[in-house]
Amino acid sequence: MLRRPRAVAALERKRAFLATIDGRLPFATPAIEAIGPDGGWTIERRLPGTSLLVLMRHLRGSARATALRSYAESVDAIGTIAFPDRPYGQMLDDAPLTADSWRGYLRLGLDRFIALNGAAIEATRGDLDELRAMALALLDEVADRPRKALVHGDYFPGNVLIGDDYRVSGLVDFSFWTVVGDPLYEVIGAPVFLEMNDEATAEDIAFVRRIILERHGDAVLGPARFYRAYFAFAMAEPGNSEGVYPRLWPWALANLAALREGRLGF
Repeated sequence: MLRRPRAVAALERKRAFLATIDGRLPFATPAIEAIGPDGGWTIERRLPGTSLLVLMRHLRGSARATALRSYAESVDAIGTIAFPDRPYGQMLDDAPLTADSWRGYLRLGLDRFIALNGAAIEATRGDLDELRAMALALLDEVADRPRKALVHGDYFPGNVLIGDDYRVSGLVDFSFWTVVGDPLYEVIGAPVFLEMNDEATAEDIAFVRRIILERHGDAVLGPARFYRAYFAFAMAEPGNSEGVYPRLWPWALANLAALREGRLGF
């Protein structure tokens, strides 16, 4: 597949990373097979399946339930890949944000989102410093030094491929969101990210959330409050209201309001 030009060094870094995870998950992941001399093109392995986001527009009944169950269950596999020798934080960004602890990375990440989206947040939700303090007050419920697991970071239906058997067949778009961190970040994100898509119904979200709770129990309940706030700061970009995923902006505002009112949960 031809791609837009990128710096060769960044492509080589991504190719090396993808090679380290190739074949280690129960579903396919991308591989960069060739890079042009000026970064002007790459050839990537085509993965089997169709985006769950696309399928959700017409899947019904048992087929929809099977696909959503596989989506909820397959997320656990990602965290089985560990990077014990890497710092917590980004792996693929050109200037990666990293820290010695997971909470340290999350503080840096939160402040990065505030630097990008803070003006819009303050204009719509009021005192930005107070919102930041309220988010950080939830951070103690997140493990400071969890096992250093692979976190795709953008595990949502658009990046999850579903095969003919309605089970996860591939995962695409490893990016600057991809980090070394807490596997519960990904697990909690699976149902939360469904909320940000028009294709997901309230029943879909409740179904996936129920599966996550069955598999992980109370372990997700505390961290989910901070992670939900973290995702809200990340998505509070006004341009999202006119983008491919128009629910992102109102979702972020609703969750920031819930943060202020002490209503955040899983």
